[in-house]
Amino acid sequence: MQGSLATPYVPSSTTQVAAADSAVAQTETHARPSVSEHPPEEASADALREPRTASTTGADQASARSPLAALPIGLPHFYRALNELQLGRRAEHVRITFFGDSHVAADFYTGRLRQLLQQRFGNGGPGFVPIGVPSVRHEQVLSQRFGKWQREPASAASYQTQGDGRYGLSGMRAAALNATAEAQVKLQPGALAALASDTITWELVYRLNRPQSLFSLQVGSEKPRRVSGEIGRSHQDQGTRVRASRLQGFRFDAPKDARIRVATTADRPEFFGLIGETARAGLVLDTLGINGARARTILGWHAGTWQGELAEREPSLVVLAYGTNEVGDGTQVESYRGFYQQIRERVREAAPEAECLLIGPTERVDAHLTVLPRAQLLDATLRQTAAELGCAYHSWLSLIAESGGLRAWTQGSPQLAANDRIHLTRAGYQRLAEELFAELMSSYGQIYGEGAPAARSRADVR
Repeated sequence: MQGSLATPYVPSSTTQVAAADSAVAQTETHARPSVSEHPPEEASADALREPRTASTTGADQASARSPLAALPIGLPHFYRALNELQLGRRAEHVRITFFGDSHVAADFYTGRLRQLLQQRFGNGGPGFVPIGVPSVRHEQVLSQRFGKWQREPASAASYQTQGDGRYGLSGMRAAALNATAEAQVKLQPGALAALASDTITWELVYRLNRPQSLFSLQVGSEKPRRVSGEIGRSHQDQGTRVRASRLQGFRFDAPKDARIRVATTADRPEFFGLIGETARAGLVLDTLGINGARARTILGWHAGTWQGELAEREPSLVVLAYGTNEVGDGTQVESYRGFYQQIRERVREAAPEAECLLIGPTERVDAHLTVLPRAQLLDATLRQTAAELGCAYHSWLSLIAESGGLRAWTQGSPQLAANDRIHLTRAGYQRLAEELFAELMSSYGQIYGEGAPAARSRADVR
């Protein structure tokens, strides 16, 4: 069988996800559907295990399961952080920043992966939560917006720099256009049950361009707090600070069941998202997807601002999950090596300790359900690029092909691929997430001797 997860040898050391993105200034009420989750399992408190030295037998066993799985070489710092977290010997969260296209923006895939990792290593909170922008969702959070908002940039997936290019961590910001604009965020019931902590520390990332800019922030039934451009610049108000990106942050604690309301008072404040984490260290996964995005999209953002926000997150692992949209482009496949190299350099500068994982395209087919050769070529190119950059590689295309291909995923029961022949269903995304989790835990177990879940069978979908 073909493996799904590869790490380079480093010398000497039936719900379709909406793909359409509209750049609009509109009046809207936008609610997310409720998603139930299971409470997390308690982390093991076994004695700390020293990393294993890979033996020939262990390598042979890993090879029998997946010839391409060699993760102990590629992600040692990430696994060490997970082990410290599991044993209660880490004070900081283990954070994953997960960038991608619509496969990621839906949070079906990343939501399931987040749930599995948090059950194993502890729930550190929802992480990054977009506010005021359409076409994004978070499995753990109910998000609503009212009044008139504008998502910026107008073409969020474009790789051309638009405006000042300062769009924060996710590549998008929301501008409140009138005094009735309001955004609300509240954890889903399932997410509340999964949190051991009763309190979440939130930070609202924003920008006030004028002294008269003003917004209010309300936690539950508490009295609203007013934040103005004057206060934002002088940082005299409790909780406000200048972030590494030069954007502004307002930090506050809130009961985990509290509704957070951000309301505009005057002069077009801009919001880049909320970040929610528990005081107790846990696993945090930031979903950072944009419908229609390519990897090159990141290069259109102001480098200093994006790197500053990435540095603030201090990720242990940065994931770049792109390729499906690139299959339909006319760009020479070899060009993508240069794009990924530029992104990798920016990540290294911002988060030098972070390790990286590249995820390639899903299987793409034509109207006759024949696999497009460009998808296979891009998958092979990105695999090689990951090796050159010292990153692990995970192939969605291989996983789908090994279980019958997109034809079987579309026609099977349950249906795993959407009828548009591009996206997957919720069940399909969750299956891929379970595969990645199994691969990660298998490699983690090779180092620390922890039991790991077996990978799902590659048998054809019936």
